Amino acid sequence: RWSRCRRRAWRRWAEGLGIEAPKVELTTLQDAFGHELRGMRCTSEISSEEAIIAVPSKCALEVTTGGPNPDFIAAEAWQKIPWWGQLALLLIKEVKQPDSSVAEWIGSLPKEFLEIPMNWSSEELALLEYPPLLRQID
Repeated sequence: RWSRCRRRAWRRWAEGLGIEAPKVELTTLQDAFGHELRGMRCTSEISSEEAIIAVPSKCALEVTTGGPNPDFIAAEAWQKIPWWGQLALLLIKEVKQPDSSVAEWIGSLPKEFLEIPMNWSSEELALLEYPPLLRQID
């Protein structure tokens, strides 16, 4: 649960890196089943032309098709990895760097993912009655 103290700490960390998010804050939400979800909520009206969050490029973990490969992997191998695999590798690299500007953010990411279908029991999956999703999970 995101306490007021943790939200303030996140805000200080983000502002220290030059991240701008003046009209949103971290919060804990609940889904339709009462499970807690981490998210952001508006603190004031945001117009359609406004940026919700602005992150300096030096703090962004960028994985774009055809983008530059990091120095720890060959370019040919990097280009063959799907975007989500590239992001996972960048996260691992950042975790291992003691001076990473995003280490605090990475540390705040969830450690467990009980609510996703990959972690459901066979009985729970059977309740879905949706074969296309079941094939993706297998």
